[in-house]
Amino acid sequence: MTNKEIRMRCIEALSSFGVREPQRLIKDAEQLEAWVQKAAEDKVAEPPKRGRKPQASADKEQSPA
Repeated sequence: MTNKEIRMRCIEALSSFGVREPQRLIKDAEQLEAWVQKAAEDKVAEPPKRGRKPQASADKEQSPA
């Protein structure tokens, strides 16, 4: 996603919260964009890994010959 796309998504998200002055909307979107960029650089936004049990491949060891 480019910086312009990120900023447009931020403006869309902020505008959905209600009516704001255009200059305030742009200022808030710039700050939100900065937070998004920092999170992308730090990779803080990475979701935690889910623990999964390894599945046996069709229980071949336990099946009769």
